[in-house]
Amino acid sequence: MKLLAFVAAGLVAAAAITPTPSVAQPRHGWHGGGRWHWKTVCTTRWRHHRRVRVCRRVRTRW
Repeated sequence: MKLLAFVAAGLVAAAAITPTPSVAQPRHGWHGGGRWHWKTVCTTRWRHHRRVRVCRRVRTRW
């Protein structure tokens, strides 16, 4: 019984010391939010007495 308790305590201590990948390393790239993306932004404008949709592409960070 004592040996099993020591082994279990050792496993818990080893798990506590080892850093997890999500905490130890900052996330870059796709999930980090520092990447630029193209997004289409459309607005409705009046031109020559008609309603026209005008779209443009803008760069944004996610």
